Amino acid sequence: MLNFLIKDWYSNRPLVYLFLGVVVLNSALMLGDPIRPEELIALHCLIATLLPLSFVSREDKFRSTRLICSLPLTRKAVTRYRYLSAWAYASTLGLFAAALIGIALWMRSELPRLLTPGVLLVGLTCISLALAVFLPVVIRFGLWGLIIPLVILQVLGVVTMILVSVSSRRLNFSSLVVPVRAWLDTAYSELGPPLYYLGWLALLVILNLVSCRFSEWLFARREC
Repeated sequence: MLNFLIKDWYSNRPLVYLFLGVVVLNSALMLGDPIRPEELIALHCLIATLLPLSFVSREDKFRSTRLICSLPLTRKAVTRYRYLSAWAYASTLGLFAAALIGIALWMRSELPRLLTPGVLLVGLTCISLALAVFLPVVIRFGLWGLIIPLVILQVLGVVTMILVSVSSRRLNFSSLVVPVRAWLDTAYSELGPPLYYLGWLALLVILNLVSCRFSEWLFARREC
């Protein structure tokens, strides 16, 4: 595991510095606006997941996957190392972003707004969902597995903005979120904070385990 982390570091140092710069710049640009910790943590954690996804796509671009497959490691072990490495780098970059947000809130005497279980759970959820969904695709299809989903998401975003601007009836997307939020609030009140947070973390762990097993199955059928 440590060797995998070191390999990713030496192979992608310029990319790591680039993402650090993006997080710093993005945080600085938002200092003048009202700070909403949940939204900022979610945004930066999603950005953080692009870093390890870029690692895997670069391996495909520079044909490093063939070299990795020639090592005395099973493909199952390689897949598991990739997941551990992805979580390590995404979490580290997410914590770095949280530290910057914390400094901004501290300057406004609002630091307690960040130090809540709910905000931290938002960050873990964003990292978990992004890695669980996109990492199997990138492991299987390499660079195209990263480019195509990002293009699709951008197209969907543009189409949504166009529909909102030309629609005679205002589209209220928040109405889609209200039932989910009401269900979560009900679960929180009935279970209580400890069981609610533990249950949520358990779901994230199960999601990533299923995603990892699926990635193992995909990578075993890929030609290096």
